[in-house]
Amino acid sequence: MLRVGDRAAFVKLVNHNIQVLQRRGIKQVIMSCAGCYSTFSVEYPRVAKFSFKVSHTSQFFTWLLKKKKLVPHVAIQKLATYHDPCHLGRCSEPNKRWRGITLKVLTFIQITIPPKRLRRGKNGVYQPPREVIQQIPGLKLVEMERNQGYAYCCGAGGGVKAAFPDFAVFTAKNRLKEAKKTGAELLISACPFCATNLQDAIRETNDTMKYYDISEILWESLQDRGV
Repeated sequence: MLRVGDRAAFVKLVNHNIQVLQRRGIKQVIMSCAGCYSTFSVEYPRVAKFSFKVSHTSQFFTWLLKKKKLVPHVAIQKLATYHDPCHLGRCSEPNKRWRGITLKVLTFIQITIPPKRLRRGKNGVYQPPREVIQQIPGLKLVEMERNQGYAYCCGAGGGVKAAFPDFAVFTAKNRLKEAKKTGAELLISACPFCATNLQDAIRETNDTMKYYDISEILWESLQDRGV
């Protein structure tokens, strides 16, 4: 609703969700959806304050691995590449509260005092998914040329998959080509939108690349069978 401009409905939902979670005494909300994580962690604080912690599954997995609560033991002797979801990467960069004044110099020129820090997507959630992959025995991570803050969009976000499905898959095919150039056998990501669109690209091109969500590849390494 926020993306299509219905801010009033968005604010109503934010306040409702926060009230429900805090009434139940929730301490932490863990999300596997990159879009949900971005909305809760970046957009919700702009509307209202809340006391619970917001985490993406990759962040939670990283914590579990560091605490030895999860110990991957099944070796996955594969070459993998990781696709950074836009919502988990660039769009999840935290907002820094700015206190200052804006001066109008000319009609279209304004300056902020002190200078307002711009969000450029450099501080999104990039390392946790990679840390999970690196903890899996035998699994080697190779990066695509465009990664982290410069990662190429899968093509499904922002309503594109629903409104322009052909263009969405066309974009995903381009990303698949970048993944193939690394020599990787597995394509890993952490977003349901990316999952749907990238797998559509794999099917339409009859490619041998296998797609895994970060939770799926971790699960495989916790089982008595490998990929």
